[in-house]
Amino acid sequence: MASQFLRPTFVKHERTERVIQGTWGRRTFEPMSKVDLYELLHRELVESGVLGPDSPRPSNKYHGHVTNAIVRSSWIMGRWVPDEPFATRLKSLRQRRSFTQEQLAEKSGVDVGTVRQLEQGTRTNPQWQTVCALARGLNMDIVVFVGTEVAPPSESEEEKMKNEQVQKLQIIERDVIMRLEILGHFFDRKIDQERKVELKVMSVLELQALARELKTISNARDAITAIVEGICKSKAARRAEENRKFDALGLKARVSMELKS
Repeated sequence: MASQFLRPTFVKHERTERVIQGTWGRRTFEPMSKVDLYELLHRELVESGVLGPDSPRPSNKYHGHVTNAIVRSSWIMGRWVPDEPFATRLKSLRQRRSFTQEQLAEKSGVDVGTVRQLEQGTRTNPQWQTVCALARGLNMDIVVFVGTEVAPPSESEEEKMKNEQVQKLQIIERDVIMRLEILGHFFDRKIDQERKVELKVMSVLELQALARELKTISNARDAITAIVEGICKSKAARRAEENRKFDALGLKARVSMELKS
């Protein structure tokens, strides 16, 4: 985006109209001296967070830091926003959410190759629907892509666990159980309730993969088989992860003992 000063015709000792414009639009300031203009812009830049509160106030001779900040920023929704490549901002927002590229692609419904290309800058000018889908996948307002809204703070571990449990229940009730009911199985037997508990322990990604698989199955028996297999695979994965942690702890303990001896 960026901005530029439009130089008015200079009339000595007179206040003149000042104009700044960019691809974001145009701002016209009432007639004022250059010092007053730079004082105003400096105050706006500090309030927008572009310049630090301790940055020096401009004067008639010293205002280059204000000019440089303006030409690298855009006036959006009543504040100055530093210009940033889409690739850099997308990667930054994804990392704030602690998502991998694959997870963002899954949540937004955008091909993972597209996410990679946008972050690497090899693909520019994404379509509007792609930007909207990415914002939904990040669970952020779309204006974060131009910096006019601070991204939500990172969730605590407890909040992450609660949100993940809610997401799991939504997938189970909406995608898994609904599919079984469509196939004529109401998932209300005792053994089904036990399986429902096991499903809640699976990860969100595992449940999403299972829900996609169920959409391709045409009868209840095969659907139940797929659920059981999914639960078994998940159990095996959890056991393997626990074994890795146990082995790592054991190795750490042995190394500690050897160092002490």
